[in-house]
Amino acid sequence: MGGRQFIRALKAPRINHIPSPAEQLQCTEMERNIINAIHSYYARDKNFAEFEACAADVVMKMDPNFEKFELTRPWRDGGRDALGVYRIGTGFNHNMPLTIDCALEAKCYQGHAVGVREMSRLISRIRYRQFGILVTTSWVDSQAYEEVVSDGHPIMIVTGADIAKTLTKYNVTSGNLDSYLRGVGERFSRMQEKVAGDCWNSAGIGQQSELYF
Repeated sequence: MGGRQFIRALKAPRINHIPSPAEQLQCTEMERNIINAIHSYYARDKNFAEFEACAADVVMKMDPNFEKFELTRPWRDGGRDALGVYRIGTGFNHNMPLTIDCALEAKCYQGHAVGVREMSRLISRIRYRQFGILVTTSWVDSQAYEEVVSDGHPIMIVTGADIAKTLTKYNVTSGNLDSYLRGVGERFSRMQEKVAGDCWNSAGIGQQSELYF
């Protein structure tokens, strides 16, 4: 009798439950105020593209193994608002850590969901050995969520409740949110100026397409 008869193939449990909009936005009143304030902040000047910096910062706050996000210019992003890496290591210095590239898409929505079109756009832009991150102040509709789950796409979904709870953990409230978002925006602007200067001072003028964050 062969030894293989005692070997059982490992099977990952299949996720059948698709979170409802209420579950994706489930938070306290204080946390809800944070989400509403984020949308209002970027809606003032209708500059929702700046939410990309906030989204990248939130992801890094959620897990410090996320790092080195580069915010891409809107006309050359290829369907991705930011590129970063996820670092996996032993915690010691004698071996090189494993780094996995990730692509982030940020959607500052209020009152409507991220749909199939936006999700498909991110899925189609993920390159070999990358995974995607969809960050939204809103929620992902059931059809788009089902596509990610049923087809096994490597997409991490971050919705309104995740953002609010993460920022609350770092003592960000609706009262000091403007200061936090200004700080994120200023870091973005400083890096934009630095990249612009580097472009002029390097031999490859105009070739750089990312803002290091």
